[in-house]
Amino acid sequence: MAGDGARLVLGVISDIHIDAAKGDFKKFGDTEQFEKTLRWFDEQGVDGVVLAGDMADNGMMNQLERVGEAWFRVFPDGTSRRDGRPVEQLFVYGNHDLEGQHYDKFGVRYFEKTSFEAAQICRDPAAAWKQVFREKYAPIWLKTVKGYQFVGAHWDSWSGVPAVEDWFRNNAGRIDRTKPFFFIQHCHPRGTVYGDEAWGADKGYATRALSAFPNAVAFTGHSHESLTDERSVWQGEFTSIGTASLRYGGHVDKYKQRQGMLVSVYDDRIVLARRDFLHDESLGDDWVIPLPCGQKKPYDFAARKAAGIPPKFGRFARLSSKLIEGKGWELTIPCADAGKTRPFRYEVATGCEDKDGKPVVFTVYDAKYNMPLGLSGAATRFLVKFADLPGAGAGGQKAPAFTVTPLDWFGNRGLPLSIAADS
Repeated sequence: MAGDGARLVLGVISDIHIDAAKGDFKKFGDTEQFEKTLRWFDEQGVDGVVLAGDMADNGMMNQLERVGEAWFRVFPDGTSRRDGRPVEQLFVYGNHDLEGQHYDKFGVRYFEKTSFEAAQICRDPAAAWKQVFREKYAPIWLKTVKGYQFVGAHWDSWSGVPAVEDWFRNNAGRIDRTKPFFFIQHCHPRGTVYGDEAWGADKGYATRALSAFPNAVAFTGHSHESLTDERSVWQGEFTSIGTASLRYGGHVDKYKQRQGMLVSVYDDRIVLARRDFLHDESLGDDWVIPLPCGQKKPYDFAARKAAGIPPKFGRFARLSSKLIEGKGWELTIPCADAGKTRPFRYEVATGCEDKDGKPVVFTVYDAKYNMPLGLSGAATRFLVKFADLPGAGAGGQKAPAFTVTPLDWFGNRGLPLSIAADS
């Protein structure tokens, strides 16, 4: 069993996006992956499962009911079928739970108005929660599991949850500062994981609230970024962790990215094991957070960038360029050092300028950056379209000459490869 000797073991997932309505949502709408993941967590002896929002894809009660049914099939009455231990549900609502009925014209396409409105979770989130999860609803809740505290904040708006600042001010005396405590909301605290590239971060409410607690560890979802992205763990005034998605995400092969974590808490460390639940493989080395939190910060972004080793093309690696009539040039980029410093993306400079005289440069994600290492290493293909290179190769303007530079998660640049475009 994983986490042997740990004081606390958690399963951590987010963004499961369960669907149960009419329409073609089979790509990511079933409960099979969710239930399979819960059963694996049970085998690992978890004491609780964190689910950081976006359970019901379209904000419908029948979708949320499927989530609850799957949970209680694995953990009847909140206990393990294997050994009877309590397993706590540590869930929060996300935007899809309370707003998803408005996305992609869902209601117009699938429902008659009266029945559609009656079936929405947002009509009464508290009653829906009590019905499905068999516990009382609170916009912000506090639970204790094996002596460790958890604070969960349900979705409020795209700005975040403003009430968390007052909640932590008013409840600071209830927080045990002698050990880590865990905070759960859907959107990332601003200025933490993924830095300036974070999608859907809050307006800073959680960041300001948690900055008073060096022992705080935040779990948040929403962005669906891959756990292969080393910026998924951040340390500053507190610790922040992106939880990826169990259903889809990343910038390539998004329906093959089904990820989560097994978190083991010891007296002197927290160990985060990243897992690909589609292929049942590790996503890389464990992240290990020393305890007490805040005394050492191995996941400080600036320190990691300074210590980073840029990805490197192999000695015999070569670019290739193929002219596709009527479309553009297809580049084939060899994978840069997938076995050591996993490549994140490539900068593709063309040597051409746009209509305003600015260099035309593209950023391209590695074809397998979000997969387990055993599945990485494939070449990346990228089409440089004629339309993106005004006048290239015509009217006397020079044809492009491509220069491709591999980049790591923190922007460190490896040595480039170059090639002239086929004519």
